[in-house]
Amino acid sequence: MATRIVTGVFPALTSGVYLYNVSLFRFFCLACCVWASSVVFAQTTQYAFSRLDISNGLSNNQVNCFYKDKTGFLWTGTMSGLNRYDGYQFKIFRHDPRDSNSLIDDFISRILEGPENKLWIDTRKGFNLFDPLTEKFTPNYAAALQQMNISGNQITDIRKDSKGNYWFLMGRQILYFWNPLTKKATIAFKSLYQQDEIAFFSMDKKGHCFIVHGTGLITVLNAADGKVIGTSDIPSRIFGKASLLYSGFIDAQDELWLYIQSGNAGVLRWNFATNAYTLFEKDKGDAPLNSNLVISIQQDNLDNIWICTDHGGINIYNKRNNSIRYILHNDDAMKLWRREYEKGWEPVV
Repeated sequence: MATRIVTGVFPALTSGVYLYNVSLFRFFCLACCVWASSVVFAQTTQYAFSRLDISNGLSNNQVNCFYKDKTGFLWTGTMSGLNRYDGYQFKIFRHDPRDSNSLIDDFISRILEGPENKLWIDTRKGFNLFDPLTEKFTPNYAAALQQMNISGNQITDIRKDSKGNYWFLMGRQILYFWNPLTKKATIAFKSLYQQDEIAFFSMDKKGHCFIVHGTGLITVLNAADGKVIGTSDIPSRIFGKASLLYSGFIDAQDELWLYIQSGNAGVLRWNFATNAYTLFEKDKGDAPLNSNLVISIQQDNLDNIWICTDHGGINIYNKRNNSIRYILHNDDAMKLWRREYEKGWEPVV
């Protein structure tokens, strides 16, 4: 039976990638939270981990990013090449000075899905467009943007919505909407001021696009016609109006989860339909975090929210009963965490 793989991106510094198996569900995360405490679990639930690293064929143990494509391959970006993992072995792509169709640089910082099944590979020398079918790279991404009617070359983010449309955020100022039928992009939203950068955006299943400004204002668009259908200043009221680098996640119930990159501020949960919100903080409330330094957020197939923290392990929030539990570092008991700076990445089995 084929393995279902669901991925979540947790930016890697001194971190690792873990594969967590619940029945057919597998969850990958780059965990920047290996330096937690000596306690393994706050509850009795146990998770077993094993490691994949250079001894298993990974090109380098410093993992920066990864992406799971629709065919099931896991693409892992390292400081020394791009890796494709099929569940059994790795295939490595590196820069070859003799091959103009190879990677322009081996340090992979991001892997983004773009239109027509192309991967946009971000390196120290700029983006490469990669065609998984031909396995060829091209550094001329500016021509691809121009063909799509997108101005500029400073790509902040690319996201795909539930209807197959792609959204390009350029220079944190202009958000483009790319239509797969016309194969052209139009401007969906533009910041009015240079100081009012777009820090984060994402789409829910209902056709709403959530734009989070650095000043803490949320603008909600109707993706069908680009009209603004709502705004909220809840983040600015909680975190302040200073320009901040927000990041976030929209879960399966269309709720927005926000945190501040490199910020010691916890996690904000906001429901657009009801305007209800909850701030999750360390040692506060019925479901307290054990660290306010949030790295990334994902959701598993049981609707639990996995909040990856710095020095607090993974905080798993159960939306159904408003409870939280923690997966923490313990070398002696279960060797639960591995992949310090040079120890590869680990699938949870």
